[in-house]
Amino acid sequence: VKSAHRAMQTIRNDGIGGRGIQFIPKSGQYSKLLVWLHGLGDTADGWASMMPHLNLSDTKIVLPTADTIPISLNGGMPMPGWSD
Repeated sequence: VKSAHRAMQTIRNDGIGGRGIQFIPKSGQYSKLLVWLHGLGDTADGWASMMPHLNLSDTKIVLPTADTIPISLNGGMPMPGWSD
């Protein structure tokens, strides 16, 4: 598993100007894309440590982080969420 981590480079953005994390093969070459959306109140950082352990060679992994917005379900408390 450690070799899988060394085979990936980590970039601290979502690739389109937002918050998040990308994992790209160090070669820069990939033919697959995995976009992993976190759950309510979480962020990309909550899942980032698991991604290299998936051992997905030839794959770019993008973990965007949702904007912090008021969530009605939680009494209007602001937290990362994809929608309300």
